[in-house]
Amino acid sequence: MVERIVRAPSVERPVITRARSQRSIENDGRITRAAISVASKNGLDGLALSEVAKKAQLTTGALYGRFEDNEDLLVHLVTDEIAPKLKSFLDQAMHECRDLNNSTTLLNHLSLDTRNDPCVALGVESLVAAQRNDALAEILLPEVARWLDSYGINEEANPVDIARSAVTLALIIGTVMHRFVDDEFEQWPLALPTLARGIAGATSSSKSTDAYSYSSISADTGNAVRDALIMTAADIIAKVGYDRTTVARIARRSGLTTGSIYNVYTSKQDLIVDSIDTLLRRTRQESLDFESEGLNRKDLGFGFAAHFAAANIADRYQWHRFRHEAFIAARTNNVVRRTIRQVHRDEMTIAVDLFSIMDLPLELIQAITATSQALSLGFSLVIQLAPMATCGDYEAISESFYRELSGFVRS
Repeated sequence: MVERIVRAPSVERPVITRARSQRSIENDGRITRAAISVASKNGLDGLALSEVAKKAQLTTGALYGRFEDNEDLLVHLVTDEIAPKLKSFLDQAMHECRDLNNSTTLLNHLSLDTRNDPCVALGVESLVAAQRNDALAEILLPEVARWLDSYGINEEANPVDIARSAVTLALIIGTVMHRFVDDEFEQWPLALPTLARGIAGATSSSKSTDAYSYSSISADTGNAVRDALIMTAADIIAKVGYDRTTVARIARRSGLTTGSIYNVYTSKQDLIVDSIDTLLRRTRQESLDFESEGLNRKDLGFGFAAHFAAANIADRYQWHRFRHEAFIAARTNNVVRRTIRQVHRDEMTIAVDLFSIMDLPLELIQAITATSQALSLGFSLVIQLAPMATCGDYEAISESFYRELSGFVRS
């Protein structure tokens, strides 16, 4: 074996390391490919050394010689593979969103990369997981802060430019997350370029910010025990994720026995799905209420502005994390995916009836509704990643959206 001497910068004596064999380098590649495959199937929380070893056709000892535990493997995978590919994807998508003459490229990029490169989906998942995983937060969040600074979400930018950058990024991330539930949506070609033009055309707001009225997002099923369990499950999911939420922990937090929980629900998944269904319907109804108010005012921008304002409410950060975790779970859990998809379908049905008074084309109503779903998802995550984003002029973006939609309808 050939030896080489490397002098560590903080150590006086030379450190001797061995040159890595070709077989060791090849095994690294097998481990990386296997880890991405397992994470794509199970989610980042389901990344296990034993399953990766089996997938890579290596012994578990071979992996423990490289990684201390599952979390160490996760951190290395995100650092070396997922984060660089997510950054490349975001860089290109941000550029294409700002290039109004090339909307086809943007649509192809968002479609092909989210479908063909698992690191894009895993990258967005890692942004959510880093909100509750200290090891991921230490290595990922400072790096992401530098990305966002380079995109123009920083102290030097004016409020309109901060809003443009934050909403562009929210549109990209929210579209990726939305596709965890609805992979195919034929109105994206109408929605994305229209919104991109609205973002680009924003100028300083001509009116004072509206005072939006919000109520708490809470369960109101008529059953006190069920309501308590739904809210407790949502709070725990926001803190530890879907997979790590247990019935025992829900029981302890709610002051009930596991037996009493099983008197209401047949399984952990039954309870969690009820939480997702109940609370997502509550927030989607709030969205429809704001859009209805916008119609009454003859100002479709009002609904968008209300979404932006909602993401800025500090008391709702935990709620937003719960919703993000629900979408992350939907990527690998068919039951959760079907549950959220049905909530979206029901909202779409109500929206079509709501907007019928404006005689808008069906495809435009569908585009407005789906993009409001995606934008609220992405924007609430951007706010958590970049507190500076709260300084943006989102009334300006909302006014520009309204002008763009009005122009589309007239044409």
